[in-house]
Amino acid sequence: MGDIEEAIAEALASQGDDTSTTSSTSSSPATSTGPSLAQARALERLRASFQEILRRWGFRPDKNLMNLMEQGVRRMWSTTQFMDQLRHTPEYRKQFKGITWRTGMTEGQYLSAYAQYKARAADIGEKITKKEFGKLLKRGVDFNEFSDRVNAIQSIDQYSPLWKQFQFELEAAGVRAPGGDLTKKELADFVMGLGSKKWETIWQRAFLISSLERVAGIEVVEPRKGEEATPDSYSLMRKDVLQILRQVEALNPGRDLEKELASRDFAALGQKLRSFGMQYLQRYGLETKDILTMELGGPNAAKIAEKAERILKEQEAFFEPRAVSQAATQRLQGAEFEEQLPQSL
Repeated sequence: MGDIEEAIAEALASQGDDTSTTSSTSSSPATSTGPSLAQARALERLRASFQEILRRWGFRPDKNLMNLMEQGVRRMWSTTQFMDQLRHTPEYRKQFKGITWRTGMTEGQYLSAYAQYKARAADIGEKITKKEFGKLLKRGVDFNEFSDRVNAIQSIDQYSPLWKQFQFELEAAGVRAPGGDLTKKELADFVMGLGSKKWETIWQRAFLISSLERVAGIEVVEPRKGEEATPDSYSLMRKDVLQILRQVEALNPGRDLEKELASRDFAALGQKLRSFGMQYLQRYGLETKDILTMELGGPNAAKIAEKAERILKEQEAFFEPRAVSQAATQRLQGAEFEEQLPQSL
């Protein structure tokens, strides 16, 4: 039994003792109507238990919380009853923004996680509020993902082509007016998962296009930038990339494409693409966009994979050295030897 339950039991017991004493001495005049010393001590222990809950949960008791605590003492609430009442106060909603206690998250776990996220954000000179932390929890950004995002912010200068592509995608989507550069604060808020939700989809495009160009070595052509496709090259149009993304998402509702793209080995993707000879791709009616569709699991990915396998086998057969049987070789060598022998001795 915990301290608070002991205090309640003690208070109830002392109330019973007072009642029996009063009934047995009903003829004598009452000298006091207040709680006995035992009751007062029990109620004080109850109050101290409630105060400890407030302290552990990081509350600075205001008038509303003090009234709630005194109400709990008078009614002799249990710990569970007091915490349940506390969770329905405005102060609680402010202190534990985004907490998922209904699915098992405790207040202690919340405060510990918040301290962890807060310290990680401080590594890049950023501050994270309870409101922002609550937003991260609602969006399902766990600490490992958050830490990876902080690493990305630390590499903003190193990956400037990616950020430039992201800005272009924002402008192309009409989210931002062309011209001004994205600030580091805007990028930091977005990467940490605190920016506009609308940017998430646009980020997928920027990340995929930048990775295809910078890592996989695939030319992504955007006519609005004045670019033109190089004939007979491993290239594709930006509009094709966007269409593939939309199709993949439509085929897989709820699929976390952003996480998948972040963990994909684009260098291996580029190497795989170049394993197909351009003339063989053209012979089978395949293009770079088809190989990308196959890799991302888009429409007809299985049929494309079948064609791709036939291409690789045909290429392998073509470049394989022509085999000559050992028996045939021996026959040829024997004939040559006979020709060299003299006609007579």
